[in-house]
Amino acid sequence: MDTVSPAEIAVNRAIEAKAGEYAPLDLRRAQENLDAAKQAMNDEEYEQAHRLAEAAQEDARLAEVKAQSETAREQAQEIQSTIETLRQEAEQRDPAR
Repeated sequence: MDTVSPAEIAVNRAIEAKAGEYAPLDLRRAQENLDAAKQAMNDEEYEQAHRLAEAAQEDARLAEVKAQSETAREQAQEIQSTIETLRQEAEQRDPAR
């Protein structure tokens, strides 16, 4: 299972990064490739299993990065909104500013 293990780890990381919400197609492709890699291992088609596991790992990494990027964008928007709220509150307290 050494061929498949890194792909499984990558898929799990993508899931933890909320790729199901932010990059569902990439995550699904990674999961499908992982499942196919496991089946190829069971069928003793090791070269095919290796290629599928690599594809699963790449797709999972892409899904993870997309999810992380979207999460960071949302956090930046929240921070910007908080800054704007604080700025408005400060102006209300001290209109001379």
